[in-house]
Amino acid sequence: MVIKTRARTNSAKEERRTHLLNTARELFTERGMGFSMLEVAQTAKLAKGTTYLYFATKEEMLLELLREELLDWFGEFHSILEQPQNLAERIAKSISSRKLLVSLFAVQVSILEQNLSFEAALKFKTFLLEQSSQVIPQLEHVLPNSNGLAVLQTINALVIGLAQMSQPVGAMREVMQIPEISAMHLEFDKALKHGLNMYFAGLQ
Repeated sequence: MVIKTRARTNSAKEERRTHLLNTARELFTERGMGFSMLEVAQTAKLAKGTTYLYFATKEEMLLELLREELLDWFGEFHSILEQPQNLAERIAKSISSRKLLVSLFAVQVSILEQNLSFEAALKFKTFLLEQSSQVIPQLEHVLPNSNGLAVLQTINALVIGLAQMSQPVGAMREVMQIPEISAMHLEFDKALKHGLNMYFAGLQ
């Protein structure tokens, strides 16, 4: 049964928006980018037009999921910086343990940021700037003489690159399963820990 009535109150609208995001999360976890806005609506048992009242594109919807995942991660990052022993290992673990976050990172620049409205793009980048500004003082205290924003940008670039390399798709995924070639497969958690250790050592 498809729900065709429009949510009227703010709480009802937020509930429906959350329902759509949860549906997109399930579909993305199961199939990666291989689903459509129509399938989101059908799975959520909502009219297709209702979906577009909340999100203009599938990419915009997934970018909002990425924002939620990052908001949760930044909270953990604060705690890590308060007790920064084994910094690289703990940061790597905090990211690699969040499978959805890593999968979204793998498609962030190449796919998600390619089909957005100006407003959605601005909202996401403003969120990143606000969250970064809150941890930069801690980060510069832990890593003296460093530029906190530059450090965050480098970590972000490392994570995105490794996420893409560790999650091949299509024919490349099949090729990487060939025994003679499988040694080239990159394990995200080990590679991230190694990369962060080298980067932090260089800063010091």
